[in-house]
Amino acid sequence: ETLDKFYGFADKCSIWHALWNCQAQFTKCKTKLDRKEIFMFTHDGNPYSIDSITDARDKLSVKIHDLQQSDIDL
Repeated sequence: ETLDKFYGFADKCSIWHALWNCQAQFTKCKTKLDRKEIFMFTHDGNPYSIDSITDARDKLSVKIHDLQQSDIDL
């Protein structure tokens, strides 16, 4: 199977929203995990294209801090 069929695919998705969704999935998980890690791959040369640059960076900075507080490695 292709990656987009197995894992999903979105034409437009902010980095903040992707990380928020990952954090929500870890929060819902009832199984004790040894590690919580997020690996991000993109071929998008402009990952902030759907958000204003300043707003996106501010939101992303807060989300990264939230992940660190939740012991989720990025």
